[in-house]
Amino acid sequence: MQALALPRHVLALALALVVAASCKAEENAPAAGEAAPAAAATREAAASEAAVGEAAASEAAAEGDAIVWIHDEWAAAQAASRARGLPIVADMWAPWCHTCLSMQSTVLRDPALRPYVGRFVWLAADTDRAENAELLAGIKMAMWPTFFVLDADARVQASFAGASSVAQFRAFLEDGEAAFLDSRGQALAEDDPRRKVREGARALQAGAHDEADAAFAAALAAAPPQWPRRADVLVDQIRARSRAERWEACVALAEAELDEVAGARVASSVDFMLYAERCASELEAGRVEALRRRMVAAFEAIVADPEAALSVDDRSDLLANLRVVLLALGEEARAREVARRQLDLLSAAWRDALSPRVAMTYAWPRAEVAVFLGEGESVVADLEALAGALPDEYDPPYRLAWTLLKLGRADEALPWAERAAAATYGPRKARAQGMVAEIQAARGDKAAEREARAAVVATWRSLPLGQQDPKALASAEAALAAVK
Repeated sequence: MQALALPRHVLALALALVVAASCKAEENAPAAGEAAPAAAATREAAASEAAVGEAAASEAAAEGDAIVWIHDEWAAAQAASRARGLPIVADMWAPWCHTCLSMQSTVLRDPALRPYVGRFVWLAADTDRAENAELLAGIKMAMWPTFFVLDADARVQASFAGASSVAQFRAFLEDGEAAFLDSRGQALAEDDPRRKVREGARALQAGAHDEADAAFAAALAAAPPQWPRRADVLVDQIRARSRAERWEACVALAEAELDEVAGARVASSVDFMLYAERCASELEAGRVEALRRRMVAAFEAIVADPEAALSVDDRSDLLANLRVVLLALGEEARAREVARRQLDLLSAAWRDALSPRVAMTYAWPRAEVAVFLGEGESVVADLEALAGALPDEYDPPYRLAWTLLKLGRADEALPWAERAAAATYGPRKARAQGMVAEIQAARGDKAAEREARAAVVATWRSLPLGQQDPKALASAEAALAAVK
């Protein structure tokens, strides 16, 4: 089949849509938009319901030994860590992040984590809430969710960005605990790869991308061949090169390590290829065509494996990113076929969801792929029902407003966007207010658009230090000026 020469702006739009479908990506921070807990033992049931819905919460209560999370109280987590001499596991998440919700309803509830319950203090921090701004000022978020092992002074001992398998998460906990103990005098061996992983994680936090790259490379060189963290550390390494905008080095790493990472058959395999495609898109198409075709084969092999350690959300992300690569290769018909598979997968998951909260995991990726296929109308009724079932959640009305706007139904989209904007908080509020502005622009109401864009600027200016985003503020100010 002859490749279609799609214009670069079409490929950029497709990449933006699919990157938005995965809240694991850096560009999906609340500023750019489309991502655990001990306040008290008595809050365990409520915490479980917030993660996976009432049915799963009842099951957890019956089983016992579930993780008890401290929600949005960094000071309480610090106090518990100091009192008990334990490291802190921090789940940095947000309600708009479907991968965050998926991890909370799958991996974080797996019985295989029970041996770790008493070895850590468990903190779940909604990154849009003002009470978490102090913590965010000390640890830099680049992907949602990101899991950290921290000491009580917020020093990073280990990190894991994006979705994981249960085995990967256990390895992350083991490494984080070992690094924490090392910092307290129970020293790791000088050649232990966990030392370099910690060094790399801290360098990423500091924005020292080349140092992080070197540290991760050293860790991989020192690690045994079957090291369970190879895949996610390679993701960290390619992320460091991408964030440093070292496109050739990034692609070279993808070319060298693709087979190994893809062979792991985990969500990290998808994340690695996401960064590979991001870097490839910055180079000439001929330079990276062979890599892209290898990626297509790898994606297809993973999705065809029923034993792959992937959640429904992970498989959806895989298909979304396969679509991007196929579009970059000009294979539009195959991209649409992959999109159809993704929509069918998500629609089945929606029907089978144990609760509205679990269904919310699939709201954004399902809406995005339906709109891509020209079938946005098919999800409107479901999104309306979800918004009714979860009246206190902002994400369902936000996704519904976006879908209606894409369908050209701006008047119908407006009240849903206004409802979302009223319910949101923190950086996400600016995003919802921006949606209101886009809808008013589509309606041709310049005065209302100007008012909405002024609200966006005001929100960005009001945020505490840990949630501020100078680039997002500058963009919002430029958008307001353009209306004037």
